[in-house]
Amino acid sequence: MMSKAYQFYQSIGSPSLIVSPMVDVSHLPYRMLCRNHGAQLCFTPMLNSSRFASQPQYRAANFVVVPEDRPLIVQFCGDDPQTLLEGLNTKFLFFHFSFSILISLSCQVC
Repeated sequence: MMSKAYQFYQSIGSPSLIVSPMVDVSHLPYRMLCRNHGAQLCFTPMLNSSRFASQPQYRAANFVVVPEDRPLIVQFCGDDPQTLLEGLNTKFLFFHFSFSILISLSCQVC
């Protein structure tokens, strides 16, 4: 029996060329450049849940996606469960443009 993790991996095309997340680098232009050179899976920059939930300008500047930027894993950080939920519920595009959401509860920056 296959694990759920392996089933998920297969469902996104079994990528072997993965661009790991990098602070202040993993924005759309960089991800698309990497995809043009063969990357099969990318991550967004780390999104701060508090700022994402309360600041539309932060969302607009930091969560830019296009249909060609798939599969995509969205990184989300925060230290308060309620704020994390508010941020996750803020934008339906998470569920249209991402295949997974990585939540960091131990990020020193958040």
